[in-house]
Amino acid sequence: MTDQEILALLPENFFYPDIPPMDSKLIVFARALLSRAIPEGHVVVPGWQPISTAPQNRACLIHYRNICNRDRVIKAQYVSARTIEANEDWPDEACDMDDETETAYIPAGWYEMIDNHDDCSLIGISSNLKITGWMPLPAAPAPEGEA
Repeated sequence: MTDQEILALLPENFFYPDIPPMDSKLIVFARALLSRAIPEGHVVVPGWQPISTAPQNRACLIHYRNICNRDRVIKAQYVSARTIEANEDWPDEACDMDDETETAYIPAGWYEMIDNHDDCSLIGISSNLKITGWMPLPAAPAPEGEA
């Protein structure tokens, strides 16, 4: 970017009329930021985030410790109340029933996503497990031969 392009990004009336502009300092600062820009095609993946900030109704990776105190990372999703209808395999007593519409929903909570089974794609995660964090799913690898 040229100096003029950088300065053109500033909002109108950015400088106070009675204070001399600091164009050179702004340009140096902008160039420092641009030098740290993420290269095209790369993605910044933040580290583990608190589970309280996890998205709902969207796949992510979660971390928990199993009953043997071993770390586990799985693809999972938090299902909000009354968002996914239960199929006939769900026992009635395990469902969240909407009496008005007579619709059975799977209970709200964390579910492991088992994408390789059509009949059983969400498996409930025991509430006894302490889920400690989450992170977004990484991008899929590029097809072989592409970089």
